[in-house]
Amino acid sequence: MPRLSYKGYLISCKPIKSTNDWQLEIEKSRREIVHTWSINSSKTLKSIENFAFDQIDTDIDAAKKRDDKTTSLAMRRFQFLLMGAS
Repeated sequence: MPRLSYKGYLISCKPIKSTNDWQLEIEKSRREIVHTWSINSSKTLKSIENFAFDQIDTDIDAAKKRDDKTTSLAMRRFQFLLMGAS
């Protein structure tokens, strides 16, 4: 099945025969499934693609905020230890 790659994520869309809908999967590298949705078959491929891109951008922004918060906390701890050691 063909896959689309966007910012290090893989996007695939498979038909669900029982409901005639699409199953949209967004994976990180190494086949780690991040999200799965059932999409109505009346949607266009372009709208599904845009939805997937938006979800990936949201996921990347959330990860960046978590990393920034962790880095900031680590830096404050380092500064505290540095100031306390003098």
